[in-house]
Order: sequence, then C-alpha cells, then structure tokens
Amino acid sequence: MMVGSELWISPLDRPNLSITLRPGGVLAITHLTMQRTGLSTLYLYVSDPDAVKRLLDARLTHQTG
Repeated sequence: MMVGSELWISPLDRPNLSITLRPGGVLAITHLTMQRTGLSTLYLYVSDPDAVKRLLDARLTHQTG
C-alpha cells in the first residue's frame, strides 16, 4: 500500500520493521515486480526483524567501508 512517500508491505499483520531510504534512491522489489522512486520509508512485516537489521547493517557497512 502506498501512502504518500511511504510503502507498506505486510500481508495482514502490522509492520514490525521500518527502513528509511536515502533521498533520490530507487527501490526495486523483484518479488512484487515493482519499482518505485520518491519513497522515504518502507514498512515491512518480517518474521525476524533483528536478523533483517543485521543483514542490512552488514551490507551497508560493506558498501561504505
């Protein structure tokens, strides 16, 4: 569901993870075959939000390190 510059991806449950995106970035969600620009925040429901946070932190550290 799109709400302004926010995208909510959750089957039924309230999202338990929010990701703030860099301005001007492009988000491609291959599973849903969509690409969006102008987004500021992505809200997701995932089964293990801490694991997703660790993976994202590791990926971002690797890209900027």
